Amino acid sequence: MGGTVDKIEFKNIEFHEKIGEGGFGTVKLVSLKKPYKGYKEAAAKSVLFELGEREVKVMCQLQHPNIVTLLGICQTGAADLILMEYAPNGSLHDYLKDPSRPLPYELQKKWAKESAVAIQYLHGQNFLHRDIKPQNCLLFIDNLLKLCDFGLAREIVESQTTSSQKGTYRYMAPEIHVGNERGRAIYSKPADIWAYGMLLLEICTRKPPFPDLEWHRVVFEVGNGAKPSIPEGCSRDLTDIMQQCWKKDPRQRPPIASIVKALSDYVSCTTEIYPKHQATRLVPKCIACCPNGDLVMSNWEKLYLLDGTGKCKIPLRPTEKDFFRSICVSPLGYIFTVCDFSPFVHVFTVEGDYLNCFNTLAPNEGSKTDFNLACLTGDREGNVLVGSTCQERGAITIHTCPDGRLVNKIRYSVGSSASMVVNSKNQILIHSRPYGFVHSKVVAIDYLGKEVFSFTPKIDEDTRGVDRKIWPCGIACDDEDNIYVAMKISGKAETGHIHAYSPTGAFLQCIAKGLYHPYDLSMAPDGSLLVANGKSILIYSLK
Repeated sequence: MGGTVDKIEFKNIEFHEKIGEGGFGTVKLVSLKKPYKGYKEAAAKSVLFELGEREVKVMCQLQHPNIVTLLGICQTGAADLILMEYAPNGSLHDYLKDPSRPLPYELQKKWAKESAVAIQYLHGQNFLHRDIKPQNCLLFIDNLLKLCDFGLAREIVESQTTSSQKGTYRYMAPEIHVGNERGRAIYSKPADIWAYGMLLLEICTRKPPFPDLEWHRVVFEVGNGAKPSIPEGCSRDLTDIMQQCWKKDPRQRPPIASIVKALSDYVSCTTEIYPKHQATRLVPKCIACCPNGDLVMSNWEKLYLLDGTGKCKIPLRPTEKDFFRSICVSPLGYIFTVCDFSPFVHVFTVEGDYLNCFNTLAPNEGSKTDFNLACLTGDREGNVLVGSTCQERGAITIHTCPDGRLVNKIRYSVGSSASMVVNSKNQILIHSRPYGFVHSKVVAIDYLGKEVFSFTPKIDEDTRGVDRKIWPCGIACDDEDNIYVAMKISGKAETGHIHAYSPTGAFLQCIAKGLYHPYDLSMAPDGSLLVANGKSILIYSLK
């Protein structure tokens, strides 16, 4: 065997069931009678001498969290055993072919990034994998993905050709199918990138590329420029990467480093909560977090108090028929809601008890006063602020908590689809789409109504070549006054973005994009960001 690799004695190995089989040998689960480097079990791959020597020569040079670890080899006389760390969750292929196993967008994005990071490391070590596919991706604890099977891996040279095609036909790049002028298959980093794009497609759809074609037809079609179709349900960001990976000219495919960077622009969602009442089509649209970690959520027509796991504790019903426009929870622990076509704010305790309601109209405003309450929020003094979108009567009224006594009125119309939050400097941040504007806008004002600063969030990559409006979908602040906003292109699915900005409005990063529809944002007591995403509640850890 070439390279530096540990030898494991055959008498220390106890064989169990077969867990895999490929073109280069079978893989069995084995127990190590004496733990080896902390491992009590391993995956033992039986291969012929020459093939085993090639694979071990590559693996003994690789050490990365997303690359399967080589433990050692055992020479039995008939064949070589390559012992690797055992993947308790099986292969990515096994996971994807089981329709009962969940496949949320955030898990797709996690595997997309982990596989890309593995390929980036491999290319950085001057190796090509040449057989990237779900069968060669293993899943460990917490669904950590690691790349495996380096039987076809080769060191990168300036011009890499071979007289025969190596790999799996459905994942091969067109230059491998067609070859050069002498009919030799061409292998390069871009060929791995093409296969990575096919891997992404299968992660998103659970189906292999060209599922309805025989292998010889795949070779013909891809060699003549065919590409797989991408279903509409695939997220926009992963779709964009796939399309870049499938450029016919290898020189136009992105390097793996740029793919990793694109995927690293988004903060991973740590939790996805599905409400208990999802079966009744309860769609999370307004959300607020209580000081004790409970959630208040509405689907606009009904209001619920949930625990931190999304389980319904109690429905909240001020009246039988209301359309809840906005929710907030004050630092004192009171829940406030406003409804369409009503000047009243309803007040609940955090235990879910209905307390009272109060009128937002001033004493000099009659019952026929035009109003349209759009949003509300609480400040650090415990007051509740209520914003109205009416251009004539547009105002932000400030009320004591919980009785609702009017203490101030700021002449400011908050605009369409508005949301508000107050930072630690008592600046009121309003995210809305001002009348006549195409994009949403964030404006910070003081308690006198004077503008302090403003900025316009944009979703540039999703608005090129389209005449669509960018709608505001929520705003939140953390303890350091960093600003988080949600936006969506009107009429387009999977274009919801979450951006982070500095306390003065400078762009920091894109937290997420390609979301279904981020209707509302809220900060949790632990500093994580909650997103009411229409289909579920997403929780992003920002620390």
